[in-house]
Amino acid sequence: MIIFITNNNNNNDAFDFQSEEIKVFVRGAREHKAVIIAAATELGELQSLNDYDAQVDKRKTQHVYSDFNNRSNVNHMEDLIKDHGNLQEKAGFLSNDGSLAGAWIFNIPKETHSKMTSSEFRIAMKLRLDIKFLTLADKCCCKNQTSICQRGIHLFTCNDFSNLFLMRHDAIQHTLKQLGIHGAINVIDSRLGQMMEEDGRKGDLLFKGQGKNGRDLVVDISVGTAFAQSYLHNSAYISKFVLDQLESNKNTKYKEGYRNIGVDFMPLTFEMHGQTSDTFIEFFKKLVTAAADTNNIHYCVMYNYWQKRISTTMQKYNAKIMNNAQKKISRVAGMLRDGDVDLIDIVANEQHVNM
Repeated sequence: MIIFITNNNNNNDAFDFQSEEIKVFVRGAREHKAVIIAAATELGELQSLNDYDAQVDKRKTQHVYSDFNNRSNVNHMEDLIKDHGNLQEKAGFLSNDGSLAGAWIFNIPKETHSKMTSSEFRIAMKLRLDIKFLTLADKCCCKNQTSICQRGIHLFTCNDFSNLFLMRHDAIQHTLKQLGIHGAINVIDSRLGQMMEEDGRKGDLLFKGQGKNGRDLVVDISVGTAFAQSYLHNSAYISKFVLDQLESNKNTKYKEGYRNIGVDFMPLTFEMHGQTSDTFIEFFKKLVTAAADTNNIHYCVMYNYWQKRISTTMQKYNAKIMNNAQKKISRVAGMLRDGDVDLIDIVANEQHVNM
């Protein structure tokens, strides 16, 4: 039996329903529809909702209604953070924007590249939702013995953990290389320092023939943190501020040098929460197109897979950074020996009480 719920506000008690069960169902459906109408009204899109309801084909109703509701909720959250959030909350909210930032949540762990441990997933989710970590070390092991807040910001900005940041960088680099190879592109990641004679500086990957007019293209990958003190007063209010700064710095460092030897250069920038630069998205789509054409797979399917894979890689290694940074701090302080329980399990299984 299919029941069509209209937009009228008739009193449920004024209609003689066949049973109390049907009456309760209709009442609930009308209440839910009222929420969708309110959401569409707040978005200024009530006419679009009415136009959809007037259509005969209702196969996408759940998607359409959910879209109105979700966008309305996001607007409410954005207004709440703008009015009452601190700088970290504002920066984190903007940093979580973009399709790659949340793609990892919808990943289906069917292969090695798409799997996260339960602990990694929980830590990534806490970082995304800005849930405080209750069992982090109070002080860092760095020279300044910097205090570590319950958001763990310092763990993602301290130079003492640069090897961990490189681990994350290399994982993203490897993923992009594999995407290029999947598209039958010759991708080179070694001996790039010999291309420029000045000081051995080099980008991360060379994609043969992927620059303008068939020139070779060198890309350099960098990951920033919107919470970092050097960015915070701007990243809290300006979307993609960190990405733009990183991109500008990389262009200044590399672009002219590569141009002088006839090679194009492109900076590929990320924020740790997953937001990416427009430059990266454009290049990513180009690689996905090549992979889809080479393997005779629909572009949307290929894009969806690699989007989730890169997003998962980022969040998986964020969790690894937190784990390994905590283990280093504990070892330096003499509190952890080889064979002890990973701190990632302690952090991930913290009990939170709603206040």
